[in-house]
Amino acid sequence: MGQSRDLVILNLGPPTKPLLADNKRPDGFELERGNQQSIGRPTEHAVMALLTLGGRELIGTPIEGFAGDIITLQIEDDEEKKVRSVKPVDNHQAFSLKS
Repeated sequence: MGQSRDLVILNLGPPTKPLLADNKRPDGFELERGNQQSIGRPTEHAVMALLTLGGRELIGTPIEGFAGDIITLQIEDDEEKKVRSVKPVDNHQAFSLKS
């Protein structure tokens, strides 16, 4: 709360979903949760691939494709382009952009 809109975009990237709520134009950001990168992960993959003669890649790679969870945040700014509110939005909710 209180951060500038530019700082939010710098950290989260550009808004991915146009939203309309209460005749205001909040920004919608999609984030992936639960699939963080780490330094040990590539090492583990290499060791397991060697130990299983590539079998780990056949089984593990498709499983990892489903590891992340996409969440959508609605971030609304005030007149000074400072964050006023942040709330999660149901990913199945219909998004619309109206003039």
